[in-house]
Formats: sequence, C-alpha cells, structure tokens
Amino acid sequence: MNGVSNGNVLQGRTAIITGASQGLGLAIAMQYVAAGASVIICARDEGMLSEAADVLKRSASNAPVISHIGADVGVSDSVDAIIDFAI
Repeated sequence: MNGVSNGNVLQGRTAIITGASQGLGLAIAMQYVAAGASVIICARDEGMLSEAADVLKRSASNAPVISHIGADVGVSDSVDAIIDFAI
C-alpha cells in the first residue's frame, strides 16, 4: 500500500479519527494503527463504530490502544465529550 510505511513511526502517539466507522475514516485509522499509533475512533453510528473497532483490533499486530466513542462532530457537546474521553 502507498502512504505511511508500516512499522512503528507513530508508536507512542495517539490520533483522534472522526468518521471512522467505515470508508475513508476507517482506512485512515487502519493506516495509523499499522504505523504503531493508538487511535480513538469516532462516528455517529455506535453499532458500526463498535464493528470498526473490532476490525482494527484484529488487524493490529503491535498492540496499540484502540478506543471508540459515539459522537457527532457537528454538535459542540459531542466534540467536548471526545476531548474529555481522549484526555
């Protein structure tokens, strides 16, 4: 795959990825995990988000932390919840 060379270039780092229950957001999360990052994935559909987190956990060979929180980034209270969850 093109893009981030897998390995551990992002080990010790954490990324918040929105829209990560499917499509481009999930693909980005997979690349971050492959590069060693821990990720917090967010999306509105909590069921799909939970499934996406399971996919990421199965694909992770270097045991990063994979967390998820249902949130709508169009709602300021949801954004605050994501930040509180991350810190």
